Amino acid sequence: MIRQIEKILEHSVPIARLLGPHGLNGEIKAKLLANYPGIFESGKEFFLFHPKKQSNLRCTLDTFRITGERMILKFRNYDHIDWARKLEGFEMYLDLSDLPPLKEGEYYFFQLLGASVFNEQGDRLGVVEDVIETGNADVLSIRKPFSGLGDPPKDTELLVPMVKDYLVSMDLEQKRIVIRTPVYMASKENETDTDTDEGR
Repeated sequence: MIRQIEKILEHSVPIARLLGPHGLNGEIKAKLLANYPGIFESGKEFFLFHPKKQSNLRCTLDTFRITGERMILKFRNYDHIDWARKLEGFEMYLDLSDLPPLKEGEYYFFQLLGASVFNEQGDRLGVVEDVIETGNADVLSIRKPFSGLGDPPKDTELLVPMVKDYLVSMDLEQKRIVIRTPVYMASKENETDTDTDEGR
């Protein structure tokens, strides 16, 4: 059974994370993990997996509506808030073969998650933790590296719009993204260098 689940996950991608009940009739809030809403279809069966509990089940999507990065959905035969609570923390998966083909220059969000981000000098800035849709351009949420020693820095997140002014190159297979350092970040780095020099 475990091997069977591993095989399913190996050939699937997470498309939504179930967050919690919405109302009393079994609807549940979810965070979109895919940038192609067309992959959601009423009457379609989806594989659900809970990464922490390592439990799984299959549910048939009944209704759904999307608002920005959030969606409200309901599964068939889940007609009460208590049933919706049981699905909290599960992630919806879609088989890779069911993904619509991409045009040149397009990408799926899951391809960016976990990618290492570097500046033009080759310094590793962090890892892509999330992709935020803003309407004008997708924005990378980059988690800066932390050694784990002492208190974590206050500014641990770097937000970079995926536009030509900042995006230098992107290798989806190698999970490597090179960006041009944003002006505000470069200013902070210069301030840090100045403070260091003055303290010597």
